[in-house]
Amino acid sequence: YPSGTATADTGDMLYFKKRVQITGTPTSPQTLTFGSGSLLVTETGGNFPTINSATHVYRVDVDAGPYQEARVYMASTPSLNVSGYVTFTIAHSEAGGAASDGAYYADISLTVQPI
Repeated sequence: YPSGTATADTGDMLYFKKRVQITGTPTSPQTLTFGSGSLLVTETGGNFPTINSATHVYRVDVDAGPYQEARVYMASTPSLNVSGYVTFTIAHSEAGGAASDGAYYADISLTVQPI
């Protein structure tokens, strides 16, 4: 991953947080919201953006591959909360092993693009 926020010529912005602990399960997904909790700040300490859906589109990606055998997936479609932050639910698979410390982790990224 690049460090911090990257701006492409198209105006796209990439924000991410590495090694976020995932406690949600298939029967009890965890709610994550950019701008709060474990996603309060980006990997370099910057703020995650609020989004105006009239001017921008967004995408959330999850990658658990570097940390454990078990997969991590979004259990709901990401949406915007009343404050304009992206929120979604996430869970780890019950198949495959956890990280060496028994927990589950994922890198989570947010890409924002002007319409």
